[in-house]
Amino acid sequence: MGKPAHPGWSFWIPLGGLLLCGALVHLPTLGHPYLPGWDEAIHAAVAGNLARHPLMPTLLEDPLLPVDYRNWQANHVWLHMPPLPFWQAALSVGALGRSEFALRLPSLLLFLLTLLLVGVLGRRLISPRAGLLAAALLLCSPFAWLLVQGFAFGDLTDIALGFWLLLCFFALERALAGEGWRKFALAGLCQGLAVLAKSALALAPLGALLLVWLLPRLRFRLDRRVPTSGLLAYLAFAIVLPLAWGLYTRLRWPVEAAFEFQAVLAHVTTSYEGHGQPWDALFNSLLGNLFLPLFILPALAGTALLSVRALSQRSTRQLLLPLWILGTLLPLLLVQTKVPAVLFGAAPALAIGMGALLSEGTRRAPHLLPLAVMAGSLTWFFLAERLAGAFGFLTPIAADWARDPSLPGQLALSGAFAGAFWLVKRSARVWPALARGALGDGRVAGGVGVLIVLCMFLLALDEHARTRMGFAAIADYNPVRATARAIAGEPAAAVLIEGTGNGRQRPDLALTFLLGASAQLVPARELPRAARLAEPRGPALLLSPFRRNAPEVAPPAPGSGWFVYRLSDGSLPPLAIEPEAPPARSRLLSCAIEPVRVRRGAALQVLLRWRLGEDARAVRLRASFSPVEGGEAEPPFPRPEHFPRAGLGTTLHKLAPSGLLWGERPLGTDLVEWSELQAGRELADGFTLFMPRHLAPGRYRLRLDAVEAGRERPVPGARRCPLIEVE
Repeated sequence: MGKPAHPGWSFWIPLGGLLLCGALVHLPTLGHPYLPGWDEAIHAAVAGNLARHPLMPTLLEDPLLPVDYRNWQANHVWLHMPPLPFWQAALSVGALGRSEFALRLPSLLLFLLTLLLVGVLGRRLISPRAGLLAAALLLCSPFAWLLVQGFAFGDLTDIALGFWLLLCFFALERALAGEGWRKFALAGLCQGLAVLAKSALALAPLGALLLVWLLPRLRFRLDRRVPTSGLLAYLAFAIVLPLAWGLYTRLRWPVEAAFEFQAVLAHVTTSYEGHGQPWDALFNSLLGNLFLPLFILPALAGTALLSVRALSQRSTRQLLLPLWILGTLLPLLLVQTKVPAVLFGAAPALAIGMGALLSEGTRRAPHLLPLAVMAGSLTWFFLAERLAGAFGFLTPIAADWARDPSLPGQLALSGAFAGAFWLVKRSARVWPALARGALGDGRVAGGVGVLIVLCMFLLALDEHARTRMGFAAIADYNPVRATARAIAGEPAAAVLIEGTGNGRQRPDLALTFLLGASAQLVPARELPRAARLAEPRGPALLLSPFRRNAPEVAPPAPGSGWFVYRLSDGSLPPLAIEPEAPPARSRLLSCAIEPVRVRRGAALQVLLRWRLGEDARAVRLRASFSPVEGGEAEPPFPRPEHFPRAGLGTTLHKLAPSGLLWGERPLGTDLVEWSELQAGRELADGFTLFMPRHLAPGRYRLRLDAVEAGRERPVPGARRCPLIEVE
């Protein structure tokens, strides 16, 4: 007989497969050019600046015009977040160069390590199956994908928080397993690093350790006591790095540091920047945001299962997981501001809890309560639209549950399934044969559990695919990237970008990151002053959406509508104004598209050059693709089935600029000040269009229609646009 296979391979091979899947899912799109104004463009600029001076976090590098230190989206010294995630990204950028791929690579590496540690910790504390299910759940989370890819609010900061908290609890578990004070010291070091990732949201390990140290001293029996020496080692190593950084910033930038400390407190007492949510959102929509609404009740039931398991076994090590979750959730009940990623620090523990629950529900003889939770949650997914109206009465006490009754609906249906399963179990006295088949050896119930879990994972994978498809529609949008490539070799101590932004787009910060130069978005009225202030600093460039009477350093390019000029003597080149009377209607001068041969689901970069008319401020542009062989024109928008559902779909719409996913776009795509769209000027209008997946292969012409006061008319000259070959 051959030597039997080592049973450990039944765990490590699937876990390795999950890590490989994680890498394959993320790597192809990790370098996409889109840098959302909320928040990745800000984080990219800070990380890029830290690559040059690691101990001075700045956003607007060496600003020309005065900035308000209270505006974290447009200040100079940037202390709005702790520095660790930005140091990680700065290290990658310094080693690999200034690229979006280098910016996001640390997030991917930390996320893959998080999957690994979740699997191992779940195996140690629960079972190999629970560990694998937990890692798979985290991998299937669409929100985690968005964080790694930089789309979601929080991006690299929350990925870093989740990893360092997990490593802290991992070290604590090893310390409690008897590996000595060094593991307590390592856990304390990780606690300090977690605080340097996201300040107060990282304090759950400290609370958990203090409680398990205190409980045996209050005569609550646990299998292991935390030695006081271990607690002191933990505290000593936990406090060093945050205290050092806090003292450093307080001494060097006292005004900015004091204001940001007050801003942290304002998160507790106010709806900071409109991110306030009711208390019940913590147990409903914010949990659903982490994984999917389908997993809201399983996440809470998994937490309860972890608690019952730890308390029944009096296990100090197992008690760490529910204390991690509760130490995140319960303090947030007192906090008014709850951003979408506020619970991501507890995502690894929640995943392990759900892994434990799903493991219990898929055993050969499963526990019926976990099975009822799984069945009720899955059933609610299909009945939610029909039954949601029944929970409107909750509005006065639980506004989030009334708006989106995922948790109460899943609870109600799970209760019904639990009652049904109890009746089946009670019927064993009457139908013993049924009892032996369904409840005795558990084959039928176990098979049902496996089927339910497979359905839940299939739904999660479907939502993951929809999320990737939906965000692919904006992934190629970066209005400054082509210009950045064109001027990469030009000496520039300062770059002035004429125009404005609306939060979705921050070309100044994207250019700061890509070039490593000081770039600032300047309103037209401030341009002369900024040009004068730029002169003493050395060579300066002006990016203007309008043609001026001066030699061009670089012309506008498809997708990037700026003329680039060299500033000299502190003065601006004069605008090129048409000498004759301006037209009543804006006139299209030229049209360029790249690429002209494109696959479905990809993006087109477009450049329209206009002679502005009297209608420039009122007109909006609608684009569509008209088949050359004849047929109805198709708008350049994805269909609903290519969008994520619910909350993530809302996030996608908030990030997309006007006209990219719906409706019409103004001339200049919100980057040109409305007051500057004056008749007679020549405007470079660069933008991105999405090639929908449902278009049939063939040749198409870009059709442009002007919409003014509700009336639509074709744009003369649109036939200047080259034909598009769709593969």
